[in-house]
Amino acid sequence: MMARATARDTRTGSQGLRSRFARFWHPREYLLAIGFLGALGVGGFWGTWQNLCAGDACPSIARISTFEHEQKSKILAADGEQIAEFGFETRTPIRITDLPAHVHQSVVAMEDKRFYQHGGFDPIGFTRAAIGVITLNYAGGGSTITQQLARNLFAEIGFEQRYTRKIKELQVALDLERSYTKEQILEAYLTEIYMGGVYGFQAASL
Repeated sequence: MMARATARDTRTGSQGLRSRFARFWHPREYLLAIGFLGALGVGGFWGTWQNLCAGDACPSIARISTFEHEQKSKILAADGEQIAEFGFETRTPIRITDLPAHVHQSVVAMEDKRFYQHGGFDPIGFTRAAIGVITLNYAGGGSTITQQLARNLFAEIGFEQRYTRKIKELQVALDLERSYTKEQILEAYLTEIYMGGVYGFQAASL
């Protein structure tokens, strides 16, 4: 008659399995495996990046000579008084010098603490956000201010949660950082961001 396995036998078997597993898998092997998988991921990401951006799939910032923002059209009465406006969005271009220092400093502190240190992509912020998602301790996105601006300037980048969208966003962000100053990028971001049903800080304050 077959003997019935006890809880002790089960624990002993599990411990033996873990012991045999640990015998072949040391911390160094774990790191090598993680590194190998990471290299595969980076290689695939880089290949997709090259395929997308070697052609016309990635938007080119050459299409903009300066940041231009859509504004509503205004209808004026004979005496010059505005009586109506129409259009999809209200955006009033602003200058950093026109705002109290604490306004743009607060935006940077909340949205992208390392804005003045990175070149469009912040690997530290991205890693922190990824770990937050994995551990369910989510404390914000990994996209920089420049990345957020990129997807707002070019509608074809879109907002879908796909890695091809992220590649386009990264490429445009890097191009923006090479072509514009931090002040210009922050001014454009403050003009473009969505707040309370309107676009831009100036419109949101009305």
